[in-house]
Amino acid sequence: MYAPYVAVSSEGGALTSQQAIALVIVWAEPITGLATSQFKVSGPATASVAALKLLRGTSSYYHLLVNLPADYTGSVSITFTGQVKDASGNVNIPLQALQFTKTTDSLLEPTSFRILKSPGLLALT
Repeated sequence: MYAPYVAVSSEGGALTSQQAIALVIVWAEPITGLATSQFKVSGPATASVAALKLLRGTSSYYHLLVNLPADYTGSVSITFTGQVKDASGNVNIPLQALQFTKTTDSLLEPTSFRILKSPGLLALT
């Protein structure tokens, strides 16, 4: 049996001007034990994980909302520091941090990030 895994991917690049960052986390299989306290945001001191919710009609898709200060510019890193388990009791494979830069450039299109399941590489693309 395999351990639960996800890979990190960004759809709009690693640059955003958004204050609220929406992540969709897709595990390879249903898991238990996921909580907001397992995510650490590095960069702005007042950044916070605002919400974590299982998406309706799914068993392994989660929505994570991270709030950043409006006037912050610079590097941001979101790290999963916890462990989750699948139905067989296997714990997750360690994940790389999602890293991006927040800017105040209003010409940027809104960016959302996805954490996608992948049997291969765990990396920011």
